[in-house]
Amino acid sequence: MTKGEKILNAGLKMCNYYSIFTSVIIIIGALVFIGIASHNLSTFETTDATVLKVIGEKCEHKEESYSSRHGSQIRNYEECNLMVGYNQKRFLGGVQTNNLETFENTDENTEESQYEFVNKITTKNVSHKVGETILVDYNIKDPNVVKPHTNFKLYLIIAFVVLFMFLLNIYVRSALYENDYVKAYIGLTCLSNITSDY
Repeated sequence: MTKGEKILNAGLKMCNYYSIFTSVIIIIGALVFIGIASHNLSTFETTDATVLKVIGEKCEHKEESYSSRHGSQIRNYEECNLMVGYNQKRFLGGVQTNNLETFENTDENTEESQYEFVNKITTKNVSHKVGETILVDYNIKDPNVVKPHTNFKLYLIIAFVVLFMFLLNIYVRSALYENDYVKAYIGLTCLSNITSDY
């Protein structure tokens, strides 16, 4: 093996070790997120809610700054403080229902009395108006604990795909390192990572 080949091989190994290390970090992050998503799916239930009131009469236009590889950036978004009404999901004969006849409501005949629960939530990025139907997640044990809906089922699928891809990446880079095609792949990804920084 020539000196140049030794240097190239050492560079490939360093790049490979770095990729394996970052893959392990991403796998740990995916596992943590899978735990968080699973906890939310088992703790919260999704249901329809009606916007009864926009607190402050309208949603607020706000700005926030964040740092990126291109420097400091400004992001504009809408923040809405809403009063929403919703009912706890029930199952009758195996069929899910939000039928108001499944419980007795002794409140006065007002718009709020149509709902078992009326609580405040804060949403971002989307403007809302009174009478609009939105999705919310309420705590199964305490339905008064409510928040804007987050599609944790989709995020859970994405996390499992990421987990599988990076586990496969570690296997290929460690068990099949001596394969010429794998070395070519490592070299291309290493070169791509270097050029993407410029």
